[in-house]
Amino acid sequence: MLKAIGKMKSALTAGALAIAFSGATQADQIVFDTWSTNEGDIGNYILTIDDTTADSFNYHITVEPWNAEVFRLYLDLGDNDIDDTLLNITNIEPAGEDISLLEHDIADADCLGCSILSGTGFTLSGDGEWEMIFDLANPGWDSIQTFSFTTYDYGLGLEDFVVAGVRAQVLCSDGDLLPEDQADCEGSDKSYSSTPSDPEPGPGPGPGPGPGPGPDVSEPGTLSLVALALAMGGLSRSSRKKSK
Repeated sequence: MLKAIGKMKSALTAGALAIAFSGATQADQIVFDTWSTNEGDIGNYILTIDDTTADSFNYHITVEPWNAEVFRLYLDLGDNDIDDTLLNITNIEPAGEDISLLEHDIADADCLGCSILSGTGFTLSGDGEWEMIFDLANPGWDSIQTFSFTTYDYGLGLEDFVVAGVRAQVLCSDGDLLPEDQADCEGSDKSYSSTPSDPEPGPGPGPGPGPGPGPDVSEPGTLSLVALALAMGGLSRSSRKKSK
């Protein structure tokens, strides 16, 4: 009897702990939604990046409420270099848009016509370079609020995304919103964010409207399994005492 209880306790303990730790895995997406600029008004940019697709990063950038239109996206991945021949941009939304890599592994000051940090005093991390700069659309009004696409992940993780930047040449002010106030939205914006965060749980994953899975949490069922394993441990100890 003691042997049977011992085996049951061991199995339940191992299973419960395995599930408990798997339920507390690292969040599989990050969000940049707090931005800085030295140009005045800022767009309501929300950039979500996830790694829910094997060997890939999925990117989703929107503006909500819609007070700007992004046409360029900048990404700093620390002290890493990118082989542009492996990038493989796919799953582009809106369909038919020509999202392309403008520059890679380049210091902001060396990006002629595309620098966004000049005058901010902000310094990029690691090697001091933007690892990837994407052209999402043409400068000016294209009537596009949201872009999504997928690239190869180069064996990197979400923790490698340190800074994001955006460029917009349609920016509203004074409470104006697109598309109805487009004729009055004549501003431009160069913003950056170094505060990625884990989003709250929601629908998703993958390219498209997020957010998806949230930060590290233990599910109620997981906690119940841990409690069951501990209870079985107590039962086994009690049985050994009675047998003496």
